[in-house]
Amino acid sequence: MALSKKKLWQAQLENFPGSVRLTPQDMYLWCDSAPNPEMRTSRYVQISMALQYPIVVFYRIEGTNYMGFRMGVEGSQYMSLYSF
Repeated sequence: MALSKKKLWQAQLENFPGSVRLTPQDMYLWCDSAPNPEMRTSRYVQISMALQYPIVVFYRIEGTNYMGFRMGVEGSQYMSLYSF
C-alpha cells in the first residue's frame, strides 16, 4: 500500500475525530507567533522532526491545545507537538 496524504488524513480522523488539518504554512505561522525567541526556536525544532518522513500531515485537535503530525496509518504513528 503506497502511503499518501489522503490515507494519513483518514487514519488521523479514525484515531482522533476532532482533528483539523493544518498546512505547512499554518505551522510556520504557529512557530512565528511564539512570544519569545526561545519558544520560537523550540517550535521550529519540533516541526523540523517531520522532515525525516517522506509524507506527513499536520493537525490540531479541536477544543484542545493538542497538535502534531501523522507519519503513518497505524494508530501510534504520529508525533505530538508542545503547543506552549
